[in-house]
Amino acid sequence: MKEQQTIRDKVFNITCHPRDLLLNMWNNKKSTTMKNKYLTRLFVLLVVLIANSLTTMAYDFVVDGIYYNKNADSTTVKVTYGSKYYSGDVVIPSTVTYSGTTYSVTTIGTWAFCECSGLTSVTIPNSVTTIGNSAFSDCTGLTSVTIPNSVTSIGNGTFRGCTGLTSVPIPNSVTTIGEYAFRYCTGLTSVTIGNSVTTIGEYAFSGCTGLTSVTIPNSVKEIGEYAFSGCTGLTLIDIQNAVIGSSMFSGCIGLTSVTIGNSVTTIGEYAFCGCTGLTWVTIPNSVIYLSGFNGCAGLTSIDIPNSVKEIGEDAFCGCTGLTSVTIPNSVTEIGECAFSSCTGLTSVTIGNSVTTIGKSAFSACKGLISVAIPNSVIYLSGFDGCTGLTSLDIPNSVTEIGENAFADCTGLTSLTIPNSVKTISNCSGVIYEYGAFSGCTGLTSVTLGDNLTAIGINTFSGCTGLTSLDIPNSVTEIGVRAFKDCKNLTILVIGESVKEIGSEAFYYCTRLSSITCKKEYTPPTIPYKYSSSFSDATFKQATLYVPELDLGAYQTADGWKNFEKIVGKDFSGDDDDGGGKKMGTIYGDVNGDGQVSVSDINEVINIVIK
Repeated sequence: MKEQQTIRDKVFNITCHPRDLLLNMWNNKKSTTMKNKYLTRLFVLLVVLIANSLTTMAYDFVVDGIYYNKNADSTTVKVTYGSKYYSGDVVIPSTVTYSGTTYSVTTIGTWAFCECSGLTSVTIPNSVTTIGNSAFSDCTGLTSVTIPNSVTSIGNGTFRGCTGLTSVPIPNSVTTIGEYAFRYCTGLTSVTIGNSVTTIGEYAFSGCTGLTSVTIPNSVKEIGEYAFSGCTGLTLIDIQNAVIGSSMFSGCIGLTSVTIGNSVTTIGEYAFCGCTGLTWVTIPNSVIYLSGFNGCAGLTSIDIPNSVKEIGEDAFCGCTGLTSVTIPNSVTEIGECAFSSCTGLTSVTIGNSVTTIGKSAFSACKGLISVAIPNSVIYLSGFDGCTGLTSLDIPNSVTEIGENAFADCTGLTSLTIPNSVKTISNCSGVIYEYGAFSGCTGLTSVTLGDNLTAIGINTFSGCTGLTSLDIPNSVTEIGVRAFKDCKNLTILVIGESVKEIGSEAFYYCTRLSSITCKKEYTPPTIPYKYSSSFSDATFKQATLYVPELDLGAYQTADGWKNFEKIVGKDFSGDDDDGGGKKMGTIYGDVNGDGQVSVSDINEVINIVIK
C-alpha cells in the first residue's frame, strides 16, 4: 500500500501537515487567482483521499502503540502517524511482527511524529536508513534523539521547530541534511556534523538562535541558501571546502570569527549580511567570486586576494567601518552597490584590470575626496552621492558612462569627457532615473568629447552652476530632461549632427538668452504638442541662431517656430563638417575647395547619410 503522503506530495508538492493545510492557505495572503488555484488542488486532493479511504486506512497496522505502513517490497515497514499523538519516550524496534509476519523497520515516514508535543525522547534502531520529511517537526517537548549510523539522509523539515532539542549528533553515515531540517530549533547549542555529509539544504539550521559554534567538515561541498541565517548566538564558524552560498550566515550578529578554507572559491551574495560583530575576515587565495559582507559595520579592513576576479553586487555595502580598499589587478568587474554607503571610506585603489565599475558601486561614499580610474575601465558608473569628490579624471579607455554615475557629486566643479566616450547615460531608460551627472550643483565647466554621440536621460539635470554649454558636432541625440533645471545656463550651442532633442531636455533653463543650433537642412526633431524641449519662457526671451540658408526651415518647423526671435547666421567660418574639414565662406562651397561644383553635391549627400 502506498503511504497517503505520496499522494499528497504529488498533488500539492508540500511538506506541511494536512491539518495545517487549510489554515496555511488562507493565512498566506495570496491573490484570488492563487486561492482558486489552491481550492482546485484541494478538491483534487479530497477526491483522491476519499477514493483511497474506501480501500485503505492512514496506517496498515499498529503494534505497541506505534503505527506502521508496509513498504512496496512487503518485507519492510515505515513508522507513520495514526489516530493518536505519540507521547513520552518512544523506542522504535528494529523489527515488528504482525499477523505472523515479521517486518524490518527501515524508514521513519513523513509526518510520522509531527506536532507530537508530548514526545520527550525517541530511540531509532540501526535498521532505519531514512528519516522522512517533517518526521519530527514541531515536537516541542523532544529533548533527546539518537540518530543511528545506519541513517543516510535526514529529510526536509525533519526536526523543524523542535525547540527542546539541545544537541543532535549527526553520524558519519549521513550524507544529506535536508532543507529546513533543524530550522527554529532554538534550544540547540551545538551541532556535530558527520564527515560523510556532502549537502546541507536551504534553511537547514536557520533561526537556531542558541547555536554558538559550527564546524563544517571537509566533506561538505554544497550548502544551501540561508542555511545558518538568523543564528544570532553563533560566534565562531569554520568552513573549509563548500561554496558559501547566498545569505548562508546572514543575520548572525554574534559572529566574531570566520575561518574560510583554501578550497572555497565562491562567497555568495548576502552570505554574511548584517554580521555586525565581524571586525576582520581573511579571504583565502582560492576565492574567485567575492560578495556577501554587506552591512558588516564592524569591519575596519579587508584584504582582497589576487585570486578574485569579480566583486559581486552589494559585496561590502554599508560597511561603514571600512576606511580604505585596495582592489587587486586580478579583478575585472566591480558589481552594483559593491561598496555603496561605506561612509568611512577615504581611499580606494582600483586595479588596472577592472573594465566595469557597476551602478552605485561606491554610492554615498561621502568620505572619498578623489579616485583614480584606471585606463582599463570601459564602462564607468558607481560614484553617485560621493559629495566629497572635488576632481575627476576620466581615462581615454572609457566608452560609456552609465546612469547616475556621478549624480549628486556636489563637490565636482569641472568636468572633461574624453574623446573615447560615445554615450553618457541611457537615452531609452527610466525617465525619472538619475542621470550620470544630475544634481552636480557645483559644476561650472563641462567639456564634452568630440566622439560623443548620445547624451542620455537626465544626464546633467539640476546642474545649476552651468552657465554655458557647447554640444559637439558628433552628438546625434539629446535625451529627455538631459539639461532640465540648469537654471543658470545662459548660452547654448547645439552641434550640427543633432537629429533629436528629447522632451523637457532644456526645461526650466530660465536664463537661456542665446541658443545656437547648427543643424543644416532639416532642424532637429523636438516635441511640440505636449512637453517641449524648451520652456515657454525660453521661447519668448531667447534668441535662436540657425544656419542662414535654413532660416525658413526653422521658422516653419514644429517646435522651433515657437521661438519669437530666430536669426539666420553664417557658421561657415567657424565650424567643420564633423569629418575635420572647414566649411567654406562661399555659399554652396561645401567641401571648402574655393569653388562650387559636382563634388559639393556629393559632399552634401555624404553629410546627409552621416
